[in-house]
Amino acid sequence: MKNHWLLWSVLCVGTFAVFVVIFAMWRDGNHRVSDAKEYLPIRKWQRVKEVSADEYSKVHETVLRDQLMGTVILPRVPEVQGLVAAKHPQDVGIVPPQVCGQCHAEHWSECQQSPHFRTSSEPSREGTPERYEPPDNRVETFHPRAWFEVVAKPNGFYQQLHIEYAGQSFLHEARMDFVLGSGKVGQSFLSWTKDALHQLPVSYFTDGARWGHSPGFDYKEGTFNFARPITERCLDCHATWFERVPQTINHFARDEFQLGVTCSRCHGSGREHVEHHQAHPNETIPHAIANPAKLSRGLAVAVCAQCHSGGSELVSTGFRYQPGEPIEEYLVQSSADVDSDNSIPDPHAANQLRRLEKSACFRQSDLTCFTCHDPHRNERGREKLLVDRCLKCHQPDDCHQRKLTGDAVDRLCIECHMPLVEYADIRRPGQDSMPIPKMRDHRIQVWPAATADVLQRLSKPSSGASTRGDK
Repeated sequence: MKNHWLLWSVLCVGTFAVFVVIFAMWRDGNHRVSDAKEYLPIRKWQRVKEVSADEYSKVHETVLRDQLMGTVILPRVPEVQGLVAAKHPQDVGIVPPQVCGQCHAEHWSECQQSPHFRTSSEPSREGTPERYEPPDNRVETFHPRAWFEVVAKPNGFYQQLHIEYAGQSFLHEARMDFVLGSGKVGQSFLSWTKDALHQLPVSYFTDGARWGHSPGFDYKEGTFNFARPITERCLDCHATWFERVPQTINHFARDEFQLGVTCSRCHGSGREHVEHHQAHPNETIPHAIANPAKLSRGLAVAVCAQCHSGGSELVSTGFRYQPGEPIEEYLVQSSADVDSDNSIPDPHAANQLRRLEKSACFRQSDLTCFTCHDPHRNERGREKLLVDRCLKCHQPDDCHQRKLTGDAVDRLCIECHMPLVEYADIRRPGQDSMPIPKMRDHRIQVWPAATADVLQRLSKPSSGASTRGDK
């Protein structure tokens, strides 16, 4: 009898537990259904403009001029013609960096963490910020009922535009296909529309760990822009190889690219070099490869000028420059703001190479970019290391401020002579309270305002320690 009642009790408790679980699942399901929104595609929104890359500038200017608040600008889906025979990077002699690593293991290991290698990539959990949940993933706009969200899904990462109006919900979603930027300042994101590349409206800013409106976009009038074309010049500074479809602005072979600024961009394509040394493993004299450190000074800095020359324009098709060639055959270099002695231009738009060449350090020595920078390593934030390189040519007593500060000013060379400058075009309306990324100007000279700021900081006892050594 006791066993009978025990069995009966177990059955009752089990049945009740199953009922509770089923009820909870039913209630949870109904709750999710009641909370789910019926989204309309953004093309049903009352103010949508679909544009090709050829039309983009004119349409964008018109929208801003006429203050068409709430306008959504989308890329027109192109009719893909394709390339007759798309070239793989190796077809033009570009060697994958891991091949270089077979012989140059130390450089290969270091380079993988360098800003050059990481300046473009495909999105991943490891390489993109972990801020995909509300409220961190939301970016407000000037339109009172519209906002952006950045979301992670099992099949990728996306940027969404939400608009709530007159009881209806509109949604547009674009996939984040590429990441531009190593993360020092931030990261912007590109999206394919068939074989056309466009910049997405939301970027990530490292200073402040936040999402915000992408640089170069203007949301002052409440526009929402997914159609800004990515040109070959943009990719030419952030990748090793893309093949543009002829007679187009932003169409590229989707399967033939090599991301990151890898070995080939600074040393040459490399295929002949690799094949020769594989056939002659005992030969120690490098064959058919460039070592920028051993080029003449003009050709050495030209290697860096491929990308670090501001708004310079391509003379011919991108990705074709070979180290050791005159840069003038590849780029028309911008000289905007180069002659400015009293003001510092926006660091991204200014030609930093030309500004370096105006510096007394450059004119009175054999200094090159490699005197201060090791492009194979991630030296980000290591101001002490960089100052050590200043002291190879200068002595602490050369600093006139030492008479006022004593040795407190030691190791602050670059704070005074290469001040940090804000990216002016990143400040967007309504974002004045957000941190603005900064970059050092490469015109090395006495900047009175920067010197005054350093002296003021040194006069405060609590601030002196924070300005010394590695940061």
